[in-house]
Amino acid sequence: TDKPIKADANDAELRSMRLKVNAQATQSLTIGLSAWLSREEYGAPSVADDDSRNSSLVDESIETDYDAYGVKVGYDAEAFSITSMSSYLDYSNTGNVDLAPAGFPAVLFTGLDADVFSQEVILNSTSYGAWRWTAGMFYRGAEDRLRQNNPGGGAPFDYENTSESYAAFGEVDRRFADDKLQWTLGLRYFHDDVRVRELVNQGAPEDPLIEEKRSFDSTTPRAVLSWFPRSDTTLYALYSEGFRSGFPQDPGFLRSHPSFPSLKPDELHNYEIGMKGEALDKRLSYDAGVYYMDWHDVQQTLSVPFNGTDVTALVNGESASGMGVDLAVMVRPSEVLQLGFNFSWKDLTMDTVVLSEGTVLFNRGDRLNLSPEYTVGASADLTFPIDRGGLQARFSASANHTSERSMRTVVSGAQLLGVGDDLTFVQASFSIERRDHWTATLFGDNLGDERSTALRDPFGAPDWSMRVRP
Repeated sequence: TDKPIKADANDAELRSMRLKVNAQATQSLTIGLSAWLSREEYGAPSVADDDSRNSSLVDESIETDYDAYGVKVGYDAEAFSITSMSSYLDYSNTGNVDLAPAGFPAVLFTGLDADVFSQEVILNSTSYGAWRWTAGMFYRGAEDRLRQNNPGGGAPFDYENTSESYAAFGEVDRRFADDKLQWTLGLRYFHDDVRVRELVNQGAPEDPLIEEKRSFDSTTPRAVLSWFPRSDTTLYALYSEGFRSGFPQDPGFLRSHPSFPSLKPDELHNYEIGMKGEALDKRLSYDAGVYYMDWHDVQQTLSVPFNGTDVTALVNGESASGMGVDLAVMVRPSEVLQLGFNFSWKDLTMDTVVLSEGTVLFNRGDRLNLSPEYTVGASADLTFPIDRGGLQARFSASANHTSERSMRTVVSGAQLLGVGDDLTFVQASFSIERRDHWTATLFGDNLGDERSTALRDPFGAPDWSMRVRP
């Protein structure tokens, strides 16, 4: 992206440091420690017109940093194993966006700081009998702070969001019919306490700070029937439910619309049949599935009537449903060469007309925002020895194609539509490695120099079309 003030304005410097330590403390006890530190600096967002130009005259630099730490402890008892996984994430992102291309002469600063701690404990049966089981518990505590200047003047936006959630889950398997059939039944209970809180008063000085608390919970089942006609082949039929938690509206919106309802959870019902296995003396492996999704109360940003006027907020829209297909094949024609292919098609569309500000946002049969119809990819991996001491070279290449995505919105009673392009990415890498000791890799991304747009701005601002890095 070239700007009047700088060529290649969206340059980047990325630094990453990772460390993993695994220890076998005793025959039954294992301990693993990990740390991942990342520092990313971007000169500007990758948004530009079709000539890779952006008219902004201001600094739009972005910094993204995170530190992630993990501890994994495993213990094998006589009848079961227990695994404890703890993780902590410290994340921050700051950046500026020039609003002038949208006709608003201001610069928007955004800062996001987040801390997330999670703890999971899983018990697995270790017996080889007909019955097997899994049980566990999960906890997650997250806190983030969003800071933005107010381009229209007035007090800055400064919000704190917290989520404290926990889950309990279990699953039981039973093999029968001479181990040719197996049923699996699972259940998960999830509870989430969320809070949004204003840290800087955007109202009158005597007004109290806005604070909203909500709680959401759900119990979701999973059931699978598997058939093993051969030791290397599995056919299955599956039903599962998914749940995404809700949350209150942000404090700035609640200050002007205090009685507006919170965003409710949305739920997904998934029906799937599939087959996976190996053939040709394990030189061919495959995984294929056909599914149908039924999505209720889809969470969306919509303009809706409220107290005699139209407001834009996060709300629960109508339902969506559709079929899908996933296919992955891996071929190993020799000991040194591996070829792969994958394909995914999804026909998830709206079940009914969706209105926003009284204007049709989605017709029945329209795809959801940012949902590509299909993706397809291919890969090749060639490995060959360099010497007899274990030194080897590896060449890998892949190509992935994604169909176009679109974004619909309604502004002042008019539907706006932004459409992206089909995108094709080619990657390759060459590595020299000493097995179990070290690896040195040279890699390249987007070797086909794909410069199309992932999504054009629905408001028609050419400078805000999302671009792919060359």
